[in-house]
Amino acid sequence: MRIGEVARLSGLSVRQVRYYTDTGLLAADRLSNGYRDYAAGSAGRARRIHALFAVGLRLSDVRRLTPCIARDSTAMCPSARRALERQVEDLQRRIDRLKEAQEVILDRLEAR
Repeated sequence: MRIGEVARLSGLSVRQVRYYTDTGLLAADRLSNGYRDYAAGSAGRARRIHALFAVGLRLSDVRRLTPCIARDSTAMCPSARRALERQVEDLQRRIDRLKEAQEVILDRLEAR
């Protein structure tokens, strides 16, 4: 299937699908005319890749999870679980810093 169809079926843009292909996360063969040719399961795989990026994982993290991405349930893969647990810890640290900043701002506003 062509890139436009993968994009349509996955709900992503052609640009996103191309990026996932160019970074080696999504496989495509090249036809004689230069077009990319994707396997039938590529749209689902693209959606799973996108979900990992959407929760804040970096490209290096997603690359390590490539074996898990082939399955429908990436959360059940032990390496995906560890990566997501690290991401939750990172998000909690960021939330804590934002709360501290919010408190400083609110204290300053109340001081007036």
